[in-house]
Amino acid sequence: MKIAIIGTRGIPNRYGGFESLVENLVKRDYKNLMSHVYCSYKNKKEGDEQLFTKTKLIYIPFDSNGISSLAYDIISCLHAVLILKSKSLLIFGVSGALIFPIIKFFNSDIKIIVNVDGIEWRRQKWNKIASQFLKISELLAVKYSDKVITDNLVIQRYVNLIYKKKSYLIEYGGDTTTDAQLLLN
Repeated sequence: MKIAIIGTRGIPNRYGGFESLVENLVKRDYKNLMSHVYCSYKNKKEGDEQLFTKTKLIYIPFDSNGISSLAYDIISCLHAVLILKSKSLLIFGVSGALIFPIIKFFNSDIKIIVNVDGIEWRRQKWNKIASQFLKISELLAVKYSDKVITDNLVIQRYVNLIYKKKSYLIEYGGDTTTDAQLLLN
């Protein structure tokens, strides 16, 4: 199985939880799993590629956070689907979810797994336009994903209540790769 992992700053982990999970996932020796991890070129260090021999690191020339995360995620998704012919996308965050309906329209067999990463649109740091955009992105991410991952019980309940869609709880704090592997099947 070829899976594209999208939406993090990349690996090796130099930032936080999502990157830790991705690094743990690709270090596991899963049979028939060929992973491609999309990384922000901004975070690239010499020799990074040599650290992950079974994983292809693909660098995108955008920051993975803030407003540029929209382009970062969309370009990563398009590259994964059109160039790599990935059949599974594991996506962290919802900023690139505008592309999900288009991907599903052209190929409904592609499996999209999304970690919604909280209720981002409610955060005080966003202005009204950004907040509305993130709310729409969250809706599209949940609606067009095959599986939704949440990392705490409150967000899981929110997804179940608001969207009437089951989400899989994978909490941080330890080796969560076994739980994540179950979602890929």
